[in-house]
Amino acid sequence: MKRYESSRLHLVLLWAICIGVLPTSAQGVPGGYTITELNYGFGMSINSQGEISGITAGSPGRAWIWSSGEATIIPPIGSSTSSEAHINDLGQVAGTYKPYNAHYGAYLWENGVSKDLGIPDGARNVRGMSLNNSGQIVGWGEMLTDNDYAFIWQDGQFTDIGAQSGLMYARACDINDRGQVIGNGRIKERSDTVGFVWENGVMTPLGSLNGSGITVPAAINDLGQVVGWASSGKTAFMWKNGVMTDLGMLPGYSSAYAEGINNLGQAVGRSYPKHGNTGEEHASLFEDGVVYDLNDFLEPDSGWSLLGAYDINDSGQIVGYGRYNGVNYHAFLLTPEPEILSLLMDIRPGSDENPVNSKSNGALPVAIYGSDDIDVTQIDLETLMLEGMSLRERGKSGKLGTFEDINGDSILDLVLHFDLSELDFDASSDEYTLSGMMLDGMALEGSDSIRAVPHGNAFAGPQTLAASWGNEPLAADIPEPATLALLAAGGLAMLRRRSR
Repeated sequence: MKRYESSRLHLVLLWAICIGVLPTSAQGVPGGYTITELNYGFGMSINSQGEISGITAGSPGRAWIWSSGEATIIPPIGSSTSSEAHINDLGQVAGTYKPYNAHYGAYLWENGVSKDLGIPDGARNVRGMSLNNSGQIVGWGEMLTDNDYAFIWQDGQFTDIGAQSGLMYARACDINDRGQVIGNGRIKERSDTVGFVWENGVMTPLGSLNGSGITVPAAINDLGQVVGWASSGKTAFMWKNGVMTDLGMLPGYSSAYAEGINNLGQAVGRSYPKHGNTGEEHASLFEDGVVYDLNDFLEPDSGWSLLGAYDINDSGQIVGYGRYNGVNYHAFLLTPEPEILSLLMDIRPGSDENPVNSKSNGALPVAIYGSDDIDVTQIDLETLMLEGMSLRERGKSGKLGTFEDINGDSILDLVLHFDLSELDFDASSDEYTLSGMMLDGMALEGSDSIRAVPHGNAFAGPQTLAASWGNEPLAADIPEPATLALLAAGGLAMLRRRSR
C-alpha cells in the first residue's frame, strides 16, 4: 500500500522516543497494485468508472468490454475482425473493424449495438481510433488518391481536419474533451512528417525531441499534455505548450514508448532492452521524472510478466497486456492499493509499557501527534476506531476529541478517549491499530502496544499527562488501598534515607 509518513519529528519528539514515552513511527512503504486478469488479449482503454475495452488475441480479433467483473464480446459488424477498441465515460466504444476480403471500416458501439460509421466521399476506407465524452470519433483512412486523411466524425458527419490544416497526408489517433486532436502528417511544402495538435481548424506542430526524428503522438489528456515517442532513439516524450520533455526509460534499457496519459500527468507505456539483451519489454509508468517497471509492484509469485501498458485513468488504474502463467497476451488491470497516511500515535501518553486493566470499563487515552504532513484538525473523528473500540464523548460538551499541543512542537495534536468496555483483548498480540479517514477521504492508520494486566495490578506508577485529559478514570483504574499503602510506605522510607 502507498503510505505517506509524518516527517516532522522535532527534538522534543526525538527525546520522547528515546526515553520510551512515544512509540517509534511506522515507516512509509512502496506503493502497490492489485492485478486482475481481464481476457485473453490486450487491454487498450479504461474510463473513469474503471470500465475497460480491448481486443482478443489471435484470429479473428474481437473487441470486448469489461465491466463489473465481466467481459462481454462486442458484436462484430458482419463477418469481421476488430483491431481497435476505445471506451469513453459514457460506455461508448469506438474502433476499427475489417470484413474478410474487404476494406477497413470504423464503428461505434453503444447500448449493445455496433454501428458502422460509413465512408466519406472520395475515400477507400476508414479506421476509427478513439473518441471523447461528446461522442466525437477520430481516425484516419485512405483516399482514392492514396493520400491518408485524418478525420473527426460526429452525428454522422466526417470532417477532414488534415485538408483544413494544409496536410497532404494525415492520421489522427486521439481526441480529448476539449476537442483537441493529435496525430501526424506531412505538410504540402515539405517532405518530412510531423506530429501535431489540431484545435478549431489550427494545426500546431509538436516539433521534435532533441532536434531530430519523427514525433509520433499517442495520447492527449484534457490539459493538452501529449505523450508518445520519437522515432529517433525511440524515446518516450511529453509535450505541453510547445515544450517537449524526454520521459526517459528503464535503467539498462534502450528505448521507451509512452501510450497513455491521465489528467494527473501520469503516463504509461513500455520499455525495451538493449539490442542483444535476452530480456523482453516491460510495462512502464512515467511519473514525476521517474520511470517505474510495473512488474516491480507485483508479488514475485503472481505469475505475471507485464509487457506493455496502454492506458491509465485518473484513479491510477492501468490496463495493458502481459504473460500470465507462461501464456502470452493476457489483458490485465492494475488497481492502486489504497493510500494510507501513517500516524504517529501514542496509547496512554507518558507511559512506555501502556498497562491496561483487562476488565476495565473506563476510557483509554490516545494521542495523535500533528506534523507538517498531518493536520489533525482535518481528521474525521467519527471514523476513528481502535481495534473495535469507538470514541467516548467527553463530558457535557459531547466532544469526541480535543486539540492541543501536548509535545511542545507548536503543532496541534489530537487527544482522544476510547471505550475500553468494547475492547476484546488478544493474548497473542500486544499491537493495536487505530484506523480512520481524513476529511478528504484519505485513509489513515497508526499503531502502538498495550499490555493487559489483571484487575487490581494495573497501576503503572505516578499519574501521567493523561490524567488531566478528562474526569473519567485512567485505563489502569484506581489502585486498591493496600497497593496505595505499600507505595506510600516505600515513598516515606526513601525520603527518610535522603534526609540523613
